[in-house]
Amino acid sequence: MSEQVLGGQATLYAPTASKAFWRYAITDAGGKRRVLTGGSSRDEALARAREALGDYIPGRKIRGGQPPSVDQAFEDWVADNQERWVDRTIEVYRYRYRANLQPQLGHLLVTKITDAHIKGLKLDVSREQAKRVRSILRGVFGSVERWTGMPGNHYGDLLRLPGTKTADRSRMVPRNQIPSARYVNALINCTLSTCQEHPLEPILPAPVDPITGVREEFGLRDVEPEIEIWSGLPEHIIKKNRRGVPRHYKDADARRKTETLELASRYRQAALVVGLGAGAGLRIGEVLALRPRHLIDRSGKFRTAKFEGWFAHGDMSRTLTGTIREDWDPLRQALWTRKIRVEEQVSPLSGGRMAISLPKQGRTREVWIQPYLYPNYHVKDMGEEVRSKLPEVDRHRSVWETTIDQALHVWRGQDDDGPIPLHFLLYLRLRELWEESNRDLGVWENALLFPARNARKRSQEPLYPASWPYQREPTNGIYQDPTNFTARMMNPIYDHLQDLLGEAPGHTARSRQGWTHHALRHFAISQWIAHDLDIPFVTQQAGHSDETFTLSRYASAVDTAYVQTGFEG
Repeated sequence: MSEQVLGGQATLYAPTASKAFWRYAITDAGGKRRVLTGGSSRDEALARAREALGDYIPGRKIRGGQPPSVDQAFEDWVADNQERWVDRTIEVYRYRYRANLQPQLGHLLVTKITDAHIKGLKLDVSREQAKRVRSILRGVFGSVERWTGMPGNHYGDLLRLPGTKTADRSRMVPRNQIPSARYVNALINCTLSTCQEHPLEPILPAPVDPITGVREEFGLRDVEPEIEIWSGLPEHIIKKNRRGVPRHYKDADARRKTETLELASRYRQAALVVGLGAGAGLRIGEVLALRPRHLIDRSGKFRTAKFEGWFAHGDMSRTLTGTIREDWDPLRQALWTRKIRVEEQVSPLSGGRMAISLPKQGRTREVWIQPYLYPNYHVKDMGEEVRSKLPEVDRHRSVWETTIDQALHVWRGQDDDGPIPLHFLLYLRLRELWEESNRDLGVWENALLFPARNARKRSQEPLYPASWPYQREPTNGIYQDPTNFTARMMNPIYDHLQDLLGEAPGHTARSRQGWTHHALRHFAISQWIAHDLDIPFVTQQAGHSDETFTLSRYASAVDTAYVQTGFEG
C-alpha cells in the first residue's frame, strides 16, 4: 500500500511479505527518483523523508525556509497541479477559496492555523460546495505538511459540513418531487401564450396588447385556472424582463412593440426549455449549450424526422422574419435525427465568465427524444394513443411522420396531461433560427438555440478546455448563465403555475422551495421508466454513472409501470 505525503513530494510504502520495513520514495535535488528504507514505522519513514528532502521542492525554492501564508500555500498548490488540472477546475478552486477561506485564513502563516480556526469556518453553501472547500483544505495543507507536521486530511476532517451524512447517499426521488403531466403541460401552454397568440389560437377571444404583451381582460382570468393558463403570464412577471426606454427615443410605444416581439421569442424559447427538460431529461447547463448541429445529421444517412406540409399552419408567419421559399431548406429536407448529441454544457464561473466543458462525468451521450410529451404514468402503447386521436390515419404509420395539421389536431384535442407535440416546438425554434441566420447553413448549425440577450464583453469570453474538439464561438451571441436564466426567466414561470394549480413540490432543504428545472429532468426519467424502457437504456439517456444509481434514485417510478396494471406488463 502506498501513500503520498508532504504535498506529493514523497511516497510512503507499507511493509509487505517480501519487504519487512517501511520505505519512502523521493525525487532528489538532481531530479532522480530514489526509493529508500524508512524504518519500522510510518512516523519514522515520514521523518526520514523530511530529512532527505531538506529544503528542496521541485520547481520552487522556499525563501529562507520560512513557512508560507495560507494565500501563498494556495497559490503554490495550484501552480504545482495546473498541468494536470483543466482550466475550469482551477477557476472553480480559486472562486471557492476566495469566497470561503481567504477572508478568515489567507493572511495567516500555515503554522498559525489551529483546529479552532478550521472548526470556526462558517460555510453558507450547499453540502456539495462545502466538500469542495474541504478538498482545498486537504490539498493546501497537505502541501505544507513539512511545516505543520500534520497531514492535509487532518485539516479537511475538521471542517463541519452542512447537513448530515445521509445527504451523501443516493436517495430515492420521492413522488412529490416529480411534477405532474398537467403541471408540465401548463408550463408550456402558458408560456407559449405570453406576448403572443398560442399556436392553437383562437383559444380565447381576447387579443394580445402589442405594447404590453398582456392579453386583454374579459372577466374570467381570476375565475378559472384553465383560462388563466391560456391567458399567458400576468403583466408583473413580464415587466421583470423588460428594459427601460432611453430618453432620446421619441416613440416609446414603437420601442415597446419591438420589445414585445423579442419577448415573445424568449418565451417560446422558455417553453422549449421546459420541453427539453421534461421530454429529454437534459440538465439546464446542457440545454443552454445546444446548437442545431447537435440535432441534425448533414450526411443524411440516418432516417430523419420532419413535418410534411410544414407551411400548412397559416399563422406560423408571425414567428418569422422572412418569407417562405420553395428552394432547398435543411428544415424541409431533414429536420433532425430524432436524437440530441449532448456534447457540452455551460456553467458559471466567478466574474461573470462562463465555462464550457463536457457534460457531467466528462461523458458525451446521445438522447433519443420523443415526438410528443407523454405523461409520466404507464400507458401500454403511447404511439397508439396518439394515432387514435387522428382522423383517418394509417395506424401503422410512425407518429414521427405526422403533419403539422395532425400534430396541432392532437394538441388541440388534449386533456390535462398531454400529449404536446415536442418535435413541433423544436421545429419552430430551428426554423426561427434558420431565418435569423439568413438561411446560411454554416451560421445556422453553430448558432445557440438559447443565446443571451446581451452582447459579448471581451472580459467575459467563455473558458474552454485547452483541447476542445468542437467549434468554440457561437455564431449568434453568447452563452446564457444558467443561474441567472433560471432565476430571472424560469423560476417566476414555475412559481406562477405552481400557485395557479395548487401543485407545490414536497419540502426540501434547499433555499428554493418551488419547482426547478431539475424537477423536469425527474419527470423525464420517471416517464421513461413508467413506459417500460430498459434500465440500461434509461441510464444511458440520463447520463447516469450506472444502472444502480438510476434504480436507487427512481425506484418510485418502477411500480407505476407494473403495479398499476396488476403486474400484467
